[in-house]
Amino acid sequence: MNAQLEIDLAPLPAIVPVPRTGSLDERFDAFCDANPQLVARFDQLALDEVRRGHKRVGAKMLLEVIRFYYRRDHAAEDTWAVNNSYSSRLARRAAQRYPELRDAFETRALRSGRAA
Repeated sequence: MNAQLEIDLAPLPAIVPVPRTGSLDERFDAFCDANPQLVARFDQLALDEVRRGHKRVGAKMLLEVIRFYYRRDHAAEDTWAVNNSYSSRLARRAAQRYPELRDAFETRALRSGRAA
């Protein structure tokens, strides 16, 4: 089956950096609050993968796709803005929000002890 890709590849707005203070969980929450468009793009990419029949989705792969398009669209700016440590948290957040993603990501216990 050749399903059409239904991803919005419109340029992301500039990513808003967050202070490097507080715990990783606090920084992640602040990042998501400041960058809802990136969180939505991550969710959208994950949903598309599952809807195309993939049973597993790689959170880091999705971040690399986002980084690729972000760099292409913001070449003259500082294009590095997404902490790798956020990938598993983005996956957990997406799985909580969308039942069809519940089993799509393989996750391990967080060192912070946070449930999700």
